Amino acid sequence: MLMSLLDGHPECLVYPNEPFFYSLFKRNLRASNEQIRKSFLIETRNSLHCGDARSELEPMLSGREEIELDAVHDALQSIATHKEIRELRESHFPHDAFFSIYFSRLVADLKSITDASPKLYVKAAFSALREAISATRPEMRAGSHPVFKDPLGHFRPGALDWFLDTWPDGKIVFLRRNLNARVWSHIQHDVRRGRPNIRMSTDKSSFKGLCKSYARDRVYSSVLPDSDRLLKIDYEELVTRPRETMTRVCNFLGIEFNECVMRSTILGIDATPKTNRTGSNSINTNSLTKWKDNLTKTERLIIRYYFLRASSRKLYSGKSFSSQAISPA
Repeated sequence: MLMSLLDGHPECLVYPNEPFFYSLFKRNLRASNEQIRKSFLIETRNSLHCGDARSELEPMLSGREEIELDAVHDALQSIATHKEIRELRESHFPHDAFFSIYFSRLVADLKSITDASPKLYVKAAFSALREAISATRPEMRAGSHPVFKDPLGHFRPGALDWFLDTWPDGKIVFLRRNLNARVWSHIQHDVRRGRPNIRMSTDKSSFKGLCKSYARDRVYSSVLPDSDRLLKIDYEELVTRPRETMTRVCNFLGIEFNECVMRSTILGIDATPKTNRTGSNSINTNSLTKWKDNLTKTERLIIRYYFLRASSRKLYSGKSFSSQAISPA
């Protein structure tokens, strides 16, 4: 939701969906340029890239000292005909043209990268995005500030260092959520993907493990230092006080507040983000209290127990960052 609110801002260039750039950095600290290329195209969970077309690209990327990018380009042009950004309807957005241009620019930039630096690949993704938007959405102003979401499944000290160290001028908006709501959201996410229903009554061990992990996350995040590089906001604040919260976000990012940040868009088109289950592109509070009607009393007590245990063990007494890139305000 936060990303879709920033999407229409004329000073921002928001990468649609979740690119998972974090995994690109985490897995490729000592990788060769060719290994990073392969990871970037098909191994990183990036819905704009080609994990869903692995079988078509794998023969061109595996067991080769140097990737034949011209052949990859031709394959990507074929793949582009059936790629889509899920939240945008075909009648409202030229998916084929967007992906064809995106892939063409991306491959052109990959040819020019000689340094095995994941940062250059992130830059290439945004260059490709800018060119694809310019060609397919000429009425949209794609701003100079690149913005992407990288969810951290389990937040631990040092987890943000890759970003802080790689982009010295970069800023992080760290979004937190009510612990009960986060557990319930995880359960629903698993059910939608056909995974086993993790509940206290059906999978006691997994449910407790989930509560323990998220409780630790909450305790760690509670002591993230306030600074000019990191802003903490709560999802509940974003939903119940959107104007006030988005004003804080814009001020923190150094961009002027614009009314467009009060509605959800994707590539400038009114759209419902996948985090919004109401079918509306407006900010709503429907998702805030669903956990109250679905988590049992026992489950809530378990969640509360692990939060209190994590807090009492003073997990927050150590440093939240190993990097010196961020310092308390």
